[in-house]
Amino acid sequence: MAGSVWARFARHRWLPQVTGTALAVALFAGFILVWNEWRDDDNAEVLTSACGGALPAGAVRSVLPENEWWQLTADFDTIGRPGARPLVSCAIGWDDEDHVGFELTAVPVLDAPLKGVQLGDVLAGDPYEDAPEWAADHEEADTQVLVPCPEGLPGYPRPVTGFRVHASLHSGDDDAEGPLGEAVAAVANRIREKSGCGGPDVKPADAERVPEREDDESSDEDSDEVPAACRWFRPSDLGKGWRPAGNGMSSGSVPWARACSVRLQQPDPAGEQDRSAAVTAAGWWGVVLPELRIEYGAELAALTGDGGQPPKNPYSRVAADSYTMAVWAEGICADGKAMHRLSVSTPSRELTESRLDKLLDNYLDSAGCKDAQVLGKVWL
Repeated sequence: MAGSVWARFARHRWLPQVTGTALAVALFAGFILVWNEWRDDDNAEVLTSACGGALPAGAVRSVLPENEWWQLTADFDTIGRPGARPLVSCAIGWDDEDHVGFELTAVPVLDAPLKGVQLGDVLAGDPYEDAPEWAADHEEADTQVLVPCPEGLPGYPRPVTGFRVHASLHSGDDDAEGPLGEAVAAVANRIREKSGCGGPDVKPADAERVPEREDDESSDEDSDEVPAACRWFRPSDLGKGWRPAGNGMSSGSVPWARACSVRLQQPDPAGEQDRSAAVTAAGWWGVVLPELRIEYGAELAALTGDGGQPPKNPYSRVAADSYTMAVWAEGICADGKAMHRLSVSTPSRELTESRLDKLLDNYLDSAGCKDAQVLGKVWL
């Protein structure tokens, strides 16, 4: 009976072909189902292990392609290791790891070492050494958060009381900001808890979209406005006929100091080359005072009540055709305990000496100083 059925089936004009096709389709569909299950299981394992397992799987899954086989292209977790950088870093890609779709990194926020605290450093506004390139990576990210760490992170040369977590999605999806915020907040809280650095919980809403940087084409070189740090001074304070020399007024400020520099000129009565002068003033306060005393150590050690005598060799002065004297003072000012330095440089010794004290009084008044004490003067 079975033989006759099989014989009729085999002799049928189209039934064997249809049956074979259906069987092949069923086998292929089964293979696809199994393949998808393998892929989903592997993808789930990637999300579970990435960034120390801190990633919110649902949020990250929503921004990655479901039909791709994900791979960890980078994965570091060094929380608690002394001096570690980065604290956490993970990246998820696909297409044989050629395409990185999701990246997240957490790094400590380190204070750059001081380059110098002298007048020129403050005027330039860059008293710190250049930060390493990785410290600015968050500027290229999509989402970032700065996390305070009151108890500090251990193992660094200087106290570290904060870290930054930033994430990017390389898919062109502008709607992914929310899910990225969830991932950033989750990793930030894991670092807080594992390191014991304290601080409040980080919420997804705390993560910020990094704004696009715009080229700053503005320039204040042609501005006639007197910088705030220089408003205590007027050219007439040096006498009649003095005026700013071109764009000779500049100022600078950092969290622990501010400075002002003014270059002046006066027409020569004989009609020859104009005479020149300069006035500078700077105030320092807070943690840089010990460093200030070191960098200006030689000048502070040379202070006297009247400044002594100008150098006999004119080439040892700041300029061969000028007399330059500096005066130092300290006191409790608007910014707390502070030290101040003011210098005057003119073509005349008498003019320099006669204007110094009055200019110092004007400057200290503008700085809100009380009970200021003059430490001494020195010719430069």
